[in-house]
Amino acid sequence: SLHDALPICMGNAVLVATSLVDATSEALQLRRAMALAQIDPTLTACGALCAQMRAAFPADRHGREAAMVALSIDRDPEAAVAAALANWQTQRELIDARLLASAAIAAQRPDALARVTEWRDRERVDDASLWLALRGQR
Repeated sequence: SLHDALPICMGNAVLVATSLVDATSEALQLRRAMALAQIDPTLTACGALCAQMRAAFPADRHGREAAMVALSIDRDPEAAVAAALANWQTQRELIDARLLASAAIAAQRPDALARVTEWRDRERVDDASLWLALRGQR
């Protein structure tokens, strides 16, 4: 789906940010906020949208999105790992694996990264985007 693919193409943050300017779903607004945060690390361009995304995705209800906010907007890898690990208990999709891997690498948490590699090996997942995430590339 579109919102699963967007984190992969964050290297093209300007395109993502401008393409989603009229997005109405919170999931797509989150991807826009992530792109704006990548374009402007001071978060000036993101401002109210970033604050809205923090409020929309509390960790106790939206683990995946809370991890995305923590990692990409707040730049808090430890909080991102905590949210991604909590999410991993109930959701183990490819996007969750990429997110947990990225957060674990950013937080320098090999224990968290091991959960993804064990899952990849057990489920025999062969995916280029996961391979990149496991090597610290988004």
